[in-house]
Amino acid sequence: VDTLGEGSTWQGDGIQFALDTIANAPKGTAGYQDDDFEYLLSLYQGNSLLNRLAASASSYDSLSKSLGRTDQGDCAIRRTADVRSGSTSGTG
Repeated sequence: VDTLGEGSTWQGDGIQFALDTIANAPKGTAGYQDDDFEYLLSLYQGNSLLNRLAASASSYDSLSKSLGRTDQGDCAIRRTADVRSGSTSGTG
């Protein structure tokens, strides 16, 4: 994954998560509304990388939010040995 660039970290191991901050999605709704966030946390070139893939509209908090790499959030991810097989798991 490192050779594909940080924009391609979704192709490797990582943690992708979404937040509906005001829990207003109607039952059965697919996709995001304008108050939702989506992030991807991965290991890129040996460091934690947090990418914001979707962000809430500024009408909710008066803040503009850029997409892509962000340093707005404390997070960490690391490689560990896979106990079952003895191999290393995680993004690489």
